[in-house]
Amino acid sequence: MSVTCSSSKHSRPVFAAIPAVVSLLAPPALAGVRYVAFFQASHAETPKAKAFVSAFIKKYGVMPEQRSALAYDATILIGHAALEGGATRGRVRDYLASIGSARDAADGVTGRIAFDQQHDVVDKPVVIATVGK
Repeated sequence: MSVTCSSSKHSRPVFAAIPAVVSLLAPPALAGVRYVAFFQASHAETPKAKAFVSAFIKKYGVMPEQRSALAYDATILIGHAALEGGATRGRVRDYLASIGSARDAADGVTGRIAFDQQHDVVDKPVVIATVGK
């Protein structure tokens, strides 16, 4: 699915897709197309994100894409929830729900992680990336 983003300067399609999928779709034809991501390894800024990218490349030989970083953050949060909150389904759920309200926001490789009362992520950084850059 694509959406055209028009402004006085730009009129290019925008893909709300997974970067790995975009990279499989005839890259020359998609050069310059923008897509939305929650993590861009080539633009990792925090020490935690840089360490994640470095370790991922060392282990797997490729740059991580956003699903890898998001899965890593989720795994770390669930691990902390089980260790600190208790290893039952209810306690893990309650611990996770309290992140950003009763507990401080978490600092993940994808940035700040916090949830609102409806359990939605709040203030999550979003990257608008361009194919080929």
